[in-house]
Amino acid sequence: MHQLVAASPVSNDRTSPERPGVSGAAEAEPSGKHGAVQSGSWRRNSGKQIPYCSHANVVEEHWTMTDAPADIPYSVLGLNHLAVAVPDLEAASEKYRTVFGASVSNPKPQPEHGVTVVFVKLPGLTIELLHPLGDASPIAKFLQKNPRGGLHHVCLTVDNINHAAQHLKESDVNLLGDGKPKIGAHGDPVVFLNPKDTNGVLVELEEASGEMHNFTHEKW
Repeated sequence: MHQLVAASPVSNDRTSPERPGVSGAAEAEPSGKHGAVQSGSWRRNSGKQIPYCSHANVVEEHWTMTDAPADIPYSVLGLNHLAVAVPDLEAASEKYRTVFGASVSNPKPQPEHGVTVVFVKLPGLTIELLHPLGDASPIAKFLQKNPRGGLHHVCLTVDNINHAAQHLKESDVNLLGDGKPKIGAHGDPVVFLNPKDTNGVLVELEEASGEMHNFTHEKW
């Protein structure tokens, strides 16, 4: 188990044996199931000491959050998946399975979208691996510019796709294609937003369903 070093004020004395540049730093054992420590403490990692704090602590202690308007007619429920375009679907699937310990679905062709899809399941995160299907595939064009692959889009889950689409149009955010929801790889309606209107990021919205994120070997 890695030892943790509690943070102390920096002084001119740089001879501290616990952490260079810190005077009187005291060793502390990890607390909690995963050795979590409070914001501002230090964590030893492979012989190096790096500052460590939880994301929740950073948000709560250092940022002032502004709530969204109350009249938005739909809700974003969370991150649905990240989509990654890959030149070799089998190799990418195997890497996520053996290197990151993920569960992976079998490949599923989506001819209406010009892709073959593999879903990668990790705790709290689904990754969608995309490989071109057909010469007109938009993923083929993406891989021509990015031959090693890369992040293709971010998908957010919403409670009502039609309300979301209407609100986006009224907010001058353009939808790709004809702007009408289409059935996506999960079997639920989706729309894609023009990345010119979303800070250069291709964003997909998918309406929530009871089977969200729960791919099975029978379904895939």
